[in-house]
Amino acid sequence: AASLMIALALTLAIEITVRSFRRTFELWMDQAVTADLYLEPAQEGGPPLTPALLSRLRALPAVADLAVLRSRRVLVGEREVLLLALDLPAFARHSAIPAVGLTPAEAFARLEGGALWVSEPLAYPLGLRAGDRLALATPAGPHELPIGAVVQNYSAPQGLLYLSSQRFAALFGPAPPQRAALWLRPGADPAQVRALLERMPELQALQVHPNAALRSDALRIFDRTFAITDVMGALAAFVAFLAVVSALTAQLEERM
Repeated sequence: AASLMIALALTLAIEITVRSFRRTFELWMDQAVTADLYLEPAQEGGPPLTPALLSRLRALPAVADLAVLRSRRVLVGEREVLLLALDLPAFARHSAIPAVGLTPAEAFARLEGGALWVSEPLAYPLGLRAGDRLALATPAGPHELPIGAVVQNYSAPQGLLYLSSQRFAALFGPAPPQRAALWLRPGADPAQVRALLERMPELQALQVHPNAALRSDALRIFDRTFAITDVMGALAAFVAFLAVVSALTAQLEERM
């Protein structure tokens, strides 16, 4: 009985922990990954999105909003961290990345004012909080920026940094975008819009990813990462089974 209770407690603890992580990950995706379609180069270093192409995409009847996506790796001390540029106000209208102690509106207002967002995996090891200052390595040398918010995003173990696209361009130059996010109007079919985009000659070098596919891939990777927990649960049950069989065998031999 004691062996069964220990095995059951271990299995439940593992299952509850993994399910809790998975639910938290799903909630984060609901709040942060909100665009219906994402455009990115089919190959690394592909052609950038030209202003004319972006204007044409914005003019499509099914497209309600569009935001360009820029990123680069920067050094924070000895850490190489991914810096993301958020195209405001499109992201502010559609995303609600959780910020510690702040509402999404307050966090986006600070970002628009030139402040920096820091994700928790980077903020906690360095002891960073909202109101502190962080030095970034830029082409013009180290540049200190105020931290406007600490946000909950665990997709990168080294941590993430966020800036507004205007502040990003001022620090690192106006690099042409290669990725974009599209939000569709109510009633628009993402599959039909995707097929329309894939037929455009200007987008032949780009891939169009629907939101559902990104979520499915992310959850599949998550489940694959924690697949070892299923093995741990099975091992715990097997050990408990052996313990019960051994105890029953010992009692049977004593009675004989």
